[in-house]
Amino acid sequence: MIFERIKNEFGKAPLCNGRPERAPHFGTFVFPLCWRCTGLFVGCIIATIIKLSVEIESNILIAIISSLPMLVDWSLQRVGIKKSTNFRRFTTGLISAIGLLFLS
Repeated sequence: MIFERIKNEFGKAPLCNGRPERAPHFGTFVFPLCWRCTGLFVGCIIATIIKLSVEIESNILIAIISSLPMLVDWSLQRVGIKKSTNFRRFTTGLISAIGLLFLS
């Protein structure tokens, strides 16, 4: 089932939400992750580099607080109060992923 979706949608729509307007494009090619997931991915890479370079103390409060903007942005869009932008999706995903660094 998942392989069928990958075969049919790869390069046409992101695999996470299936909405091409919410994903980065390169010409007509649509990246396989939406802007929010791309932000999470980039944030994880940045967090890994930071973690390997600097010793950081665990702090669950910082991790939770950094994830709140993404949750609020998603929630407001889900209930139809405010439409999110691709920049906001990317930024909130990035902040959330970097904040999760404080869980380790």
